[in-house]
Amino acid sequence: MPHSVSVGRLVDLLATLFLISTFASVVARQMAGCIYAYATQSMFLAAVALTIAVATGAPHLFILAGVVLGVKVLFIPWLLKRSIHDSILEKRELSFYFGVPASLVISGVLVVVSDGFAARLPGIAVSPAAPALSAGVATILIGFWIMISRREAVPQVVGLLTAENGLMLVALATVSCLPLITDMGILLDLVAGVLIMGILVRHMVVVGRTTDTARLQRLKG
Repeated sequence: MPHSVSVGRLVDLLATLFLISTFASVVARQMAGCIYAYATQSMFLAAVALTIAVATGAPHLFILAGVVLGVKVLFIPWLLKRSIHDSILEKRELSFYFGVPASLVISGVLVVVSDGFAARLPGIAVSPAAPALSAGVATILIGFWIMISRREAVPQVVGLLTAENGLMLVALATVSCLPLITDMGILLDLVAGVLIMGILVRHMVVVGRTTDTARLQRLKG
C-alpha cells in the first residue's frame, strides 16, 4: 500500500507538471516557445510512462517511455524547427484569434470541467496513474482550443500534438496494459502526419514567407 501511494503521488506530481507545460503552450508568443513547451510536456509524459513501468513491471511501458522520449521529445520538435526559417521561428510574434488572457481563462475552465468529468468515472482508482486522468482530459481539450485560437500553422500542429499527448496520458491512466503494437501504431501515424504537415509548412514559408493560415483564404475561388 505505501508503495502504491508513493507511486500515485509521483504520478500526480508529474501530471501537474505535464499540465503546467500545457499552459506554457497556451501563453507562448513565439513558435519556438510552442515547440519547446510541447517537448517539455512530452518529457513529463515519458516520465509518467516510466514511473508506471517501474511500478507495474510492464516491459512494454519501458519501451514506450523510450520511444516517447526519442520521437516526441527529440524528433518531432527537431522536425518542426526544421520546417520554418529561423527569422520566423525566433523573432516574429504569433497571431491569435483569441488573446492570451482569454485563452488562459478558457483553459482554466476546461481544467475544472475535466476534474468534474474524471471524478465521476467509476473504477479509475485501481490504476497507479489515476491522478493523471483529469490532467489528460484537460490537455485534450486545451490542445483543441490551441488549434482553434491560433492563426499560425505550426502552433495549430502543436495543438493537435498536445491533444494527442493528453490522449496518451488518459490511456496510461485508464488502460496502462494497452498492447505495445497499438501504442507504436499511434506513434507511427503521428510521425507520418507531422512529416506531411512539416512539408506543407515549409512550402508556406518558401512561397509566402508566412505560416498564417488565415491568408490561405485568399486562394479560394
